[in-house]
Amino acid sequence: MTKMLFCRIGWMSDYRGERDIQGGGEFVDEHGYGFELYNFLPDDQGNLYGYVRAGRKMSIERLGARPKADSVSAVLVIWVATHPSGGMRIVGWYRNATVFRSLQPCPEHLIDERPLPENDKWGFNIFAKCGDAVLLPEDHRTFRIPQATERSAGMGNRNIWYADDPKDQQLRQKVLAYIGDYERKLSVRSQSRV
Repeated sequence: MTKMLFCRIGWMSDYRGERDIQGGGEFVDEHGYGFELYNFLPDDQGNLYGYVRAGRKMSIERLGARPKADSVSAVLVIWVATHPSGGMRIVGWYRNATVFRSLQPCPEHLIDERPLPENDKWGFNIFAKCGDAVLLPEDHRTFRIPQATERSAGMGNRNIWYADDPKDQQLRQKVLAYIGDYERKLSVRSQSRV
């Protein structure tokens, strides 16, 4: 079974350093930005440092990690955000991501490159290579992720969702099919430009 983690973040057009964010919760309301602003901005080595406000340490055992492990790899991380007109939608994903139990500090080589207001230092809890990531253009963000109920799958009130309950299986399969279809279309488009 694919290790899958859904992460809810604020809505932005590109997640490459812009400050125009909608939603994102209490921190964004108070400070006017969220650490997810760099989720799709690679460093000069093609590394991505993703952030989701997990609230506490992530239960990475649910993704197959050993009980005392600091991280787990080979995870499909699906980034979702609430569309300005309502409803949660997939905005992008990282394949083959490493998910950390605890927030990691901003890499030294990026501290001066990626400043935040108030001399804040951002951190990350998900790492991936740029080649394993897809950020959907805003007009392609059409796949809706439902709100969970007692009987149906979907994201609850937390910003992370492991989708590991048996009732989640149908939605997981739909998401995997959607991602696979989108990546196939991307591959065909890029091959036709060669």
